[in-house]
Amino acid sequence: MLQDFDELRPYFKADDELTQILKQSIDDTCYPDPELVTLLVDFSYYLGQEYKSMLADEGKTQYVEYDPGITVEQWKQLLQNEDIFNPSSLKVVRRFLDYGKEAAISQIASKYGLTNNFYNKNTVDTGVRVRDELQLERPFEGSNKGSWRFLFTGRYGDSKDSGLFLWKLRDELKEALEAVDLSHIPLYEDEETSKTQLLSYTKADFLDEVYLSEQNYDTLVALLNHKKNIILQGPPG
Repeated sequence: MLQDFDELRPYFKADDELTQILKQSIDDTCYPDPELVTLLVDFSYYLGQEYKSMLADEGKTQYVEYDPGITVEQWKQLLQNEDIFNPSSLKVVRRFLDYGKEAAISQIASKYGLTNNFYNKNTVDTGVRVRDELQLERPFEGSNKGSWRFLFTGRYGDSKDSGLFLWKLRDELKEALEAVDLSHIPLYEDEETSKTQLLSYTKADFLDEVYLSEQNYDTLVALLNHKKNIILQGPPG
């Protein structure tokens, strides 16, 4: 995301109208923001809200369209391959299967344990391994961020879903999961294990779970300490 900001920043700096709006919105008590971080973040948030509105049609929402073309038999083989579906990967899909319907990442984490990042990261990483094994095209050229689409479909929920992004196992993967034995995969995390994980969560743990450099991490921490708030955006969940 920060890389995207760096690419956009020259265009924002060249736009006198936008920079003037920013100057009129801050006073002497505010951070002067010479690099237009605030402006870029606010603009990105606005675009995100507009995109969500485009997906909604009078309270109805639609699934993100992408079909990797993976058959039930292919999924069965992939599920048996420990190099593709490791224990963490199997935890993710078993818990979505048990939930029985579409769900936000936060809902799965709340019911079964572990963090949102655990489900986000393992879904993306598993999708990358599936893609490489089957030699599929990337959903988004030059990026791994859309690799969750190999395992799930997704949509932005409406008002009754609090606008959360909802994930749903692909029908072929769901059918394959119902045909294999997952009894060795724990459905719920041990409560004490989850508490220990949260209490001992370090900078190294964070960097291991996100696609962010240490330099960008330090920049975000500095901004958070100075401004007391930041807006984060990543894989839906």
